[in-house]
Amino acid sequence: MAALTGTTIKSTYGDLAQVSNGGAGVDGTLRNVSSGLGTNSSLQLSTTAAKVQGDLTITGTTTVNALTFSGGGGFLVSASNLSDVANAATSRSNLGIAIGSNVQAYSADLTAIAALAKTDGNIIVGSGSAWVAENGATARTSLGLSIGSNVQAYDADLTALAGLSSSDSNFIVGSASGWVAESGATARTSLGLGSMATQAHGSVDIDGGSITGITDLAVADGGTGQGSYTNGQLLIGNTTGNTLAKATITAGTGISVTNGAGAITIASTSSGGISMGKAIAAAIVFG
Repeated sequence: MAALTGTTIKSTYGDLAQVSNGGAGVDGTLRNVSSGLGTNSSLQLSTTAAKVQGDLTITGTTTVNALTFSGGGGFLVSASNLSDVANAATSRSNLGIAIGSNVQAYSADLTAIAALAKTDGNIIVGSGSAWVAENGATARTSLGLSIGSNVQAYDADLTALAGLSSSDSNFIVGSASGWVAESGATARTSLGLGSMATQAHGSVDIDGGSITGITDLAVADGGTGQGSYTNGQLLIGNTTGNTLAKATITAGTGISVTNGAGAITIASTSSGGISMGKAIAAAIVFG
């Protein structure tokens, strides 16, 4: 307000502010505040409110309980903490915090994941009802990759085997230094097999050596079918089954038979002599 000291009312009247209310002053109705010359300002006053037409500039610290917007918008009350914004979604978008595009929408799953232990090596895995943190071994079991049961554990020998040549006819053979791949000829040497190992079954040539460990060889295979004998036994052909049977010579009247090891002696036992046929028989010695 302009200073009135030393001036007349006439010269300062225009600087005075007044409320046009027929001399009643400010009451409960918003009324224009005008100059002493009757020029209206953009301010309206009542006993309960103040209204500004146009822009309002506030400097310093001001406590405002409520603001009413003449443009038809909502009003903000400090106690409401922005809950009285006319369109909250639009307000968030204008502030660059639109839910689902600028900021993450709330998710119970994300809250659960955020609470999991961040231990080194942990892996987040679904359990069917929630998200859980599993260490490497447990996670491998969940994936069906348990080492030693689902997948092969590392082994240096297996790595060596995988590095061997898979050339046609190669054999894998152990050596003093590890696993090696050997050709057929080298593998036969490793097995201690001689040249006979490569002979055709229809053309076998055996030179020297001996054969042991063979059981009784059947007659059909060129053998006798017998494995043991007593002194004096002979092999007699038998048409039944086309076999060979063991038999011994039986002594007769006036004749004795002595079965030796590899020999049979037939002699006369008659003191009165024997016929020529018997004499000849008595002189026969098998062996």
